[in-house]
Amino acid sequence: MPTAASTSARASRARSSLRDGLAARVVPPQGGSLDAAKPMDATLAIGLTGDARDRTIDLFAVPPAIEPWARDGVTAYLEVTLAGGREELAIPLAAVIRDAGTPMIFRRDPANADKVIRMEADLGVSDGRWVVIQSGVKEGDEIVVGGNYQLMLATGGSMPKGGHFHSDGTWHEEDH
Repeated sequence: MPTAASTSARASRARSSLRDGLAARVVPPQGGSLDAAKPMDATLAIGLTGDARDRTIDLFAVPPAIEPWARDGVTAYLEVTLAGGREELAIPLAAVIRDAGTPMIFRRDPANADKVIRMEADLGVSDGRWVVIQSGVKEGDEIVVGGNYQLMLATGGSMPKGGHFHSDGTWHEEDH
């Protein structure tokens, strides 16, 4: 189980918030063989042009050293700390499930490692991988990421009619 961790602001803010030289990190993708890979500290460099139609700009990470996992074909995430940004407590977005539209998480019971506590999630901003958790969790708490849907059903969650579980534990509402 991952523990609650800190995250920085997203790099998708308006160009006026971004500038060359900001501190950045290149983070390997989660899961698979790169789970234990070390992120690379870097410096942000902004591209010279942008795409007005897509409203995008190119951001470049300039690390002082390249980690072995960073090679052609590997996708990574660029995290940029903006001026005035602060660290906030965050959990993996994969830990959040919805029960009748209400976001829910499961936290390991600190008094009994064999039990989990079902909690309504008080969420903040998300970068697509991590989501700020505003209450109910403290740094170091263990949060369930896999098997959440089954836990929701076992703890009185609402069961959709018709469908099936996939091997990864996700629910699919249609029959094949």
